[in-house]
Amino acid sequence: MNHTGRSFEGLYITSTDNKDWDANLLINREVLVAGGKIRVRFKHDAKSPTWDFNLVDNEGLSVTFSKVRLAGVDTVTLKDIHGQFTAEIE
Repeated sequence: MNHTGRSFEGLYITSTDNKDWDANLLINREVLVAGGKIRVRFKHDAKSPTWDFNLVDNEGLSVTFSKVRLAGVDTVTLKDIHGQFTAEIE
């Protein structure tokens, strides 16, 4: 869920041990708008204990979260608190 005031055109997720970002999950000009949400599903054989994810907005801002444990997580809520981006994991 995007509870920031920004819209993101790029969402990349990769296992922490991977050195390269996988493909943008926002395809066909999809945008994660401010106040919006997107559902991400992992393959059943995805076994990484931690994941990195990166969001990029249309102004070139890039926000990266590293070594996030996503197993069993239902919701990741992005927030911008006084210019500091956070990800609340539920």
